Amino acid sequence: MRASDRRAMVERPGKDLSVRRQCTLLNLARSGVYRSKPVARADDLAVMRRIDELHLELPFYGSRRMTFELNKEGRGVNRKRVRRELCLNLGDGVDQAANLASGTTSIPSRNLAPLTTFGNWF
Repeated sequence: MRASDRRAMVERPGKDLSVRRQCTLLNLARSGVYRSKPVARADDLAVMRRIDELHLELPFYGSRRMTFELNKEGRGVNRKRVRRELCLNLGDGVDQAANLASGTTSIPSRNLAPLTTFGNWF
């Protein structure tokens, strides 16, 4: 049974059993019972939609450049918000976006000399 189904089973206020006891029996955290999920506002959805559009149009933009573009349009967003929305939309971190733009998915190998031979080059 999913947690949302178990959460719906909790009676508030508990007549026979307290909410604490009900949560213990249903294996739920009480914080999930007392606090409801926040509802997304219309302006938040508009910003998320614009971030999606910009990401599809310019996938190589990172969170800093995306924040600059959004603020240039007159939307007052900070980098933390843009980064959080990008991570939610992409399902992974934004830091890998630079590698995806170049066509590779891993960090390119570099020909680095071992530290022991570095001093012999001069």
